[in-house]
Amino acid sequence: MVINIHINMDIRTAPLLLPVLSMLLLAGCGFQLRGAQLPPEFSRVAVVGDDRDLVVGLEKALARYALVEAAHGQHDAQIDISQSEFSRKVLTTDANGRANSYALHYQIAFSITVGGELGINDSFALQRVYRYEPLRQLQAEREIAFLQTDMRDDAVARILNRLQH
Repeated sequence: MVINIHINMDIRTAPLLLPVLSMLLLAGCGFQLRGAQLPPEFSRVAVVGDDRDLVVGLEKALARYALVEAAHGQHDAQIDISQSEFSRKVLTTDANGRANSYALHYQIAFSITVGGELGINDSFALQRVYRYEPLRQLQAEREIAFLQTDMRDDAVARILNRLQH
Protein backbone atom coordinates (compact mmCIF):
# COMPACT_ATOMS: atom_id res chain seq x y z
CA MET A 1 0.00 0.00 0.00
CA VAL A 2 1.33 3.41 -0.98
CA ILE A 3 0.17 6.59 0.65
CA ASN A 4 0.76 9.84 -1.14
CA ILE A 5 0.81 12.96 0.97
CA HIS A 6 0.84 16.30 -0.72
CA ILE A 7 1.80 19.34 1.31
CA ASN A 8 1.10 22.75 -0.08
CA MET A 9 3.82 25.06 1.21
CA ASP A 10 4.20 28.69 0.54
CA ILE A 11 7.34 30.71 1.04
CA ARG A 12 6.36 31.68 4.61
CA THR A 13 5.98 28.14 5.95
CA ALA A 14 8.99 26.53 4.27
CA PRO A 15 11.60 27.94 6.70
CA LEU A 16 9.60 26.57 9.65
CA LEU A 17 9.50 23.04 8.31
CA LEU A 18 13.15 22.08 8.86
CA PRO A 19 13.37 23.05 12.58
CA VAL A 20 10.04 21.38 13.33
CA LEU A 21 11.03 18.17 11.56
CA SER A 22 14.42 18.19 13.28
CA MET A 23 12.80 18.50 16.72
CA LEU A 24 10.35 15.70 15.94
CA LEU A 25 13.14 13.39 14.76
CA LEU A 26 15.30 14.13 17.81
CA ALA A 27 12.39 13.69 20.21
CA GLY A 28 11.40 10.46 18.46
CA CYS A 29 14.83 8.89 19.03
CA GLY A 30 14.86 9.83 22.75
CA PHE A 31 17.33 12.71 22.55
CA GLN A 32 17.13 15.16 25.44
CA LEU A 33 19.27 18.15 26.28
CA ARG A 34 21.18 17.68 29.49
CA GLY A 35 19.79 19.96 32.14
CA ALA A 36 22.32 21.84 34.20
CA GLN A 37 22.03 21.17 37.88
CA LEU A 38 23.73 22.63 40.89
CA PRO A 39 25.30 20.47 43.58
CA PRO A 40 23.03 19.87 46.61
CA GLU A 41 25.02 22.27 48.80
CA PHE A 42 23.65 25.09 46.64
CA SER A 43 19.99 24.41 47.40
CA ARG A 44 19.62 27.76 49.17
CA VAL A 45 21.89 30.53 47.96
CA ALA A 46 22.32 34.17 48.99
CA VAL A 47 23.90 36.64 46.58
CA VAL A 48 25.49 39.84 47.89
CA GLY A 49 27.38 42.65 46.20
CA ASP A 50 27.27 46.30 45.24
CA ASP A 51 26.50 45.78 41.52
CA ARG A 52 22.71 45.49 41.80
CA ASP A 53 22.27 44.47 38.15
CA LEU A 54 24.75 41.59 38.50
CA VAL A 55 23.22 40.46 41.80
CA VAL A 56 19.71 40.46 40.31
CA GLY A 57 20.97 38.61 37.22
CA LEU A 58 22.55 35.93 39.40
CA GLU A 59 19.43 35.64 41.55
CA LYS A 60 17.23 35.17 38.48
CA ALA A 61 19.57 32.55 37.03
CA LEU A 62 19.87 30.73 40.35
CA ALA A 63 16.09 30.73 40.81
CA ARG A 64 15.93 28.13 38.02
CA TYR A 65 18.10 25.75 40.04
CA ALA A 66 17.86 26.68 43.70
CA LEU A 67 15.98 28.62 46.28
CA VAL A 68 17.48 32.11 46.42
CA GLU A 69 17.54 33.54 49.92
CA ALA A 70 18.05 37.07 51.13
CA ALA A 71 21.55 37.77 52.45
CA HIS A 72 20.33 37.75 56.05
CA GLY A 73 18.13 34.64 55.72
CA GLN A 74 18.91 30.97 56.10
CA HIS A 75 21.19 29.84 53.29
CA ASP A 76 23.56 26.97 52.57
CA ALA A 77 25.86 28.98 50.32
CA GLN A 78 26.66 32.61 49.65
CA ILE A 79 28.04 34.26 46.54
CA ASP A 80 29.83 37.50 47.40
CA ILE A 81 30.60 39.81 44.47
CA SER A 82 33.54 41.76 45.89
CA GLN A 83 34.44 43.57 42.65
CA SER A 84 32.35 44.45 39.63
CA GLU A 85 33.89 47.28 37.70
CA PHE A 86 33.61 48.63 34.15
CA SER A 87 36.41 50.60 32.56
CA ARG A 88 37.13 51.90 29.09
CA LYS A 89 40.38 52.19 27.15
CA VAL A 90 41.07 53.94 23.85
CA LEU A 91 42.16 51.45 21.19
CA THR A 92 42.54 53.58 18.08
CA THR A 93 42.49 57.24 17.17
CA ASP A 94 41.92 59.13 13.93
CA ALA A 95 44.40 61.48 12.23
CA ASN A 96 43.36 64.31 14.58
CA GLY A 97 43.99 62.26 17.72
CA ARG A 98 40.31 61.68 18.53
CA ALA A 99 39.34 58.23 19.76
CA ASN A 100 37.37 56.17 17.26
CA SER A 101 37.37 52.77 18.95
CA TYR A 102 37.38 51.67 22.57
CA ALA A 103 37.76 48.49 24.58
CA LEU A 104 35.18 48.11 27.34
CA HIS A 105 36.54 46.04 30.24
CA TYR A 106 34.55 44.34 32.98
CA GLN A 107 36.48 43.06 35.98
CA ILE A 108 34.72 40.64 38.34
CA ALA A 109 35.95 39.17 41.63
CA PHE A 110 33.78 36.85 43.67
CA SER A 111 33.89 34.28 46.42
CA ILE A 112 31.57 31.43 47.23
CA THR A 113 31.12 30.31 50.79
CA VAL A 114 29.52 26.94 51.47
CA GLY A 115 28.51 26.01 55.00
CA GLY A 116 30.52 28.91 56.42
CA GLU A 117 33.74 27.82 54.69
CA LEU A 118 35.33 29.53 51.70
CA GLY A 119 34.91 27.23 48.73
CA ILE A 120 35.85 29.36 45.74
CA ASN A 121 37.70 32.65 45.44
CA ASP A 122 38.02 33.69 41.81
CA SER A 123 38.19 36.61 39.42
CA PHE A 124 37.98 37.14 35.68
CA ALA A 125 37.81 39.92 33.13
CA LEU A 126 35.64 40.38 30.06
CA GLN A 127 36.26 42.71 27.15
CA ARG A 128 34.23 44.06 24.25
CA VAL A 129 35.41 46.40 21.49
CA TYR A 130 33.22 49.08 19.98
CA ARG A 131 33.61 51.90 17.47
CA TYR A 132 32.88 55.45 18.49
CA GLU A 133 31.58 58.11 16.13
CA PRO A 134 31.22 61.57 17.75
CA LEU A 135 28.27 62.44 15.53
CA ARG A 136 26.31 59.44 16.85
CA GLN A 137 26.54 60.02 20.59
CA LEU A 138 23.11 58.59 21.41
CA GLN A 139 23.85 55.44 19.43
CA ALA A 140 27.20 55.08 21.22
CA GLU A 141 25.52 55.36 24.63
CA ARG A 142 23.00 52.68 23.65
CA GLU A 143 25.75 50.41 22.38
CA ILE A 144 27.69 50.80 25.64
CA ALA A 145 24.56 49.98 27.66
CA PHE A 146 23.91 46.93 25.46
CA LEU A 147 27.52 45.74 25.81
CA GLN A 148 27.42 46.17 29.59
CA THR A 149 24.23 44.10 29.80
CA ASP A 150 25.77 41.46 27.55
CA MET A 151 28.92 41.37 29.68
CA ARG A 152 26.87 41.02 32.88
CA ASP A 153 25.00 38.10 31.30
CA ASP A 154 28.35 36.50 30.44
CA ALA A 155 29.54 37.07 34.01
CA VAL A 156 26.42 35.36 35.37
CA ALA A 157 27.00 32.39 33.06
CA ARG A 158 30.65 32.10 34.12
CA ILE A 159 29.83 32.22 37.82
CA LEU A 160 27.10 29.59 37.41
CA ASN A 161 29.50 27.44 35.43
CA ARG A 162 31.98 27.73 38.28
CA LEU A 163 29.30 26.56 40.72
CA GLN A 164 28.59 23.48 38.62
CA HIS A 165 32.22 22.35 38.42
